[in-house]
Amino acid sequence: MSGDEYGLPAVTARARVAIVGAGPQALTAATYLVQAGVDPSDLVVFDPAGEWLSEWKRWFAHLKIEHLRSAVVHHPQPQPFALSDFARARGRTCELLHTYSLPTAALFADFCQHLIDTMGLDDIVRRDTVLGVSPDGEIETERGPGLRADHVVWATNPSVPAVVFPDHPAISSWTAIGLEECAGTVAVVGGGLTAAHLVERALETGAHVEWLTRRPVEARDFDTDPGWLGPKEMNWFVAERDHRVRLDRVLAARGGGTVPSWMLERISYAERAGRVCRRVGEIVVGGDRGPLELSVDSTIVTADHLWLATGSSPCVTASPPLDRLCRTLDTERFAGRPVLDTSLRLSGSVVHVMGRLAQLQLGPAAGNLAGARRGAELVVEAVVGVEAMYALAVGELGHE
Repeated sequence: MSGDEYGLPAVTARARVAIVGAGPQALTAATYLVQAGVDPSDLVVFDPAGEWLSEWKRWFAHLKIEHLRSAVVHHPQPQPFALSDFARARGRTCELLHTYSLPTAALFADFCQHLIDTMGLDDIVRRDTVLGVSPDGEIETERGPGLRADHVVWATNPSVPAVVFPDHPAISSWTAIGLEECAGTVAVVGGGLTAAHLVERALETGAHVEWLTRRPVEARDFDTDPGWLGPKEMNWFVAERDHRVRLDRVLAARGGGTVPSWMLERISYAERAGRVCRRVGEIVVGGDRGPLELSVDSTIVTADHLWLATGSSPCVTASPPLDRLCRTLDTERFAGRPVLDTSLRLSGSVVHVMGRLAQLQLGPAAGNLAGARRGAELVVEAVVGVEAMYALAVGELGHE
C-alpha cells in the first residue's frame, strides 16, 4: 500500500532510515547503523523534544536516580567495553559502582553525549511528532514536510498502566508527583525499583512511608535474570514457535518487579528507625476526599498521599500511528505486543519495532539496554546486510 492509498500527504524528502523516538533504544539503533557504515546524513530522528535522551534525563532527574541498573557493558555503542574505556580515559572509574560496575547517571549521560558528538548524530534529531506511517515508509508529521524512508525504526516504547486506581486528588502516578515537603504519611504502591526510589524521595521530604506491595518485595540485581542476556534462556525461546508460550515466558521472567539488594539495604535503615513500614497484600482504596483509607489484607492504613509505581504493559494501541499501521497490515498481536519477523519488522512493511513491544522476538530484556543492543543488531542486518553486522561483531570480539 502506498502513502497515497494510506491517506498521507505527498512526500518531499527521503531518508535511508527514519527513527521514531530519541531515547536509549533509538540512540543504540543510530550508533550501530553509523558504525556499520550508514552516513549520519542518511538518518532522520523524530522526537517531540527535538533532542536525544530528553525524557530519560527528565525521569532520572525527577527520581534522583544516581546510577543505572544495567552493567557497564550495556550501552548504545557496539563495542561492549566502550563505556568502561571512556570512564578510564577520563579518570572516572570511581563512577562504576557495586559488583557489576553500574555506571552513574552522569557518566552514562556524558558517554552518550560523547557518542552523539563524535558520530555526527547531534543534528539529525527533528523536533516533530509522527502522525502516521505507511507500510512502504511514508511518514506524516505534525510540522511536516512529509518524508519517505527505506527503513523506519519505531523506538518509542508505548505502554498502558498495568493497574488502574480510582480518581482521587491524593493519588498520583510517579510521573506526576511533586517532591516538595509532604506532611503526614505517604503510601507508595509498587514492588519494583521505581517504587523503591519513591520511598527514598518521600523520606527526604520528612514523611512517614507505608510501602505497599501485593507480594513480598523480591531482591534481584537485575530486572531480568542474566540468563536471558545470552544463549542459556534465549536459545529455547527463539526455537519456540508458539507466541502465546513466548509471552508466558516473558511475563514469568519479568515477574511483578524486583529491587536490587543495594537499594533494599539503604531502605532497611529507615525501616529500623520506624520511618518505613512494609505491608504485603491485596490493596483496596477507600475515601472520596481527604485522607485515604487503604485496606491491605484487612489492615487499615491511613495516608495523606498515595504515589503509584505499579508499572506499565507494552501495548501498541498506546501509539495511534503504529496501531493504525498494524491494523492496516492485519498484524497478529498478543497482549498488545505485535508479532514481528526475524528483522523486527512488521511483516508487509519496512517498519522495524524496538523496545518492549519486541518482547515476543527479543525476550524479557527487550526494553533494556541489553535488548536495545540485540535489536540494533537485527536492524543493521536488515539495513546494511549480514556482512556489516559481522564486521561489528568481529570488532566486539577483537576489542581488548
